[in-house]
Amino acid sequence: MSAATDALWAAASHLPTKLISPEERLFWPYLLGAGLVAALYWRWHRSANTTFWNWLWPWRKLGRARLDLTLALTWGVLHAGGLFVLTALSLTLSTLGGVLWLLSASEPLLGPATPLNWPTWLVAWVYGLALFIAWDGSRFFVHWLMHKSDWLWQFHQVHHSAEVMTPLTLHRSHPVEATLFALMQWLVTVVVTTMAVRLFGPHASPATLLGVNALGFAASFLGGNLRHSHAAIAYPDWLERIFISPAQHQLHHSTDGRLQRSNLGIWLAVWDRMAGSLVHGHHAQVVTFGVAQPECNHDPVVLGSALIGPFRACISGPNVTGSEPQPDATPGATSG
Repeated sequence: MSAATDALWAAASHLPTKLISPEERLFWPYLLGAGLVAALYWRWHRSANTTFWNWLWPWRKLGRARLDLTLALTWGVLHAGGLFVLTALSLTLSTLGGVLWLLSASEPLLGPATPLNWPTWLVAWVYGLALFIAWDGSRFFVHWLMHKSDWLWQFHQVHHSAEVMTPLTLHRSHPVEATLFALMQWLVTVVVTTMAVRLFGPHASPATLLGVNALGFAASFLGGNLRHSHAAIAYPDWLERIFISPAQHQLHHSTDGRLQRSNLGIWLAVWDRMAGSLVHGHHAQVVTFGVAQPECNHDPVVLGSALIGPFRACISGPNVTGSEPQPDATPGATSG
């Protein structure tokens, strides 16, 4: 068997593992939870003009989503071959090593740690909540930079160029973007864990479910995969000021440049409220997804173009269009 065949087989084998790992968004209970939430919403608001499955995803258009699958397979090849940049970095930038270094560096400034004598269950939920909020806030910040910086936007375009939304769209990202997000998550984990060890002692651990943050598990189960779908599920306005609904994230994927700069949060909407980028989604039933031409710097269905196009755009000089969203705006539906 050739090396190329081995790599392709490894990539194909990598995808099914995402269905059985709680750390992956494609974990089958998360997909099941999304399906249940979508079915309940459709049952309550269903239209006689479409079936449930056509409402959830336009199957006739799924051919336009092949780059999502191609990139997911590409990540499988990189992981299997040990070529992914974070594989090497993780050896030196491990969370444990980072925490130990930061604990040592902080002691001369903050003095010896004096752990609080809190109940174990309370420590677990406080630590877990702190991680959840810190992860979400840091991802919002990186995401905000992706849209604020002309150069970073060229790489983030790969994710936004998806014209059909499926759960695999989560894996539709350029290596530059994926690396920035992963490094930020590592940094935030090290800082929060160091604080937890100083406050609660070395045996502090966050509340988990199946080995992952319990709050993250709940968020993923309660419709996380619907963010990248065509099911425009909106929450009441008061709830959309706290949590980002699937409809809000779908507005963020609109070809409308103004809406692309809205709803930058992952789970929490509070960051968008503070940044003035919150847009309510309960009136948006149909949205045209993708990056409008001629701004798009690559072919949205070709892997080589998606990987090289952003670099070419940066060299030639990025050009970003679109206006800033109005705070707490509630747009009408866009046509698609």
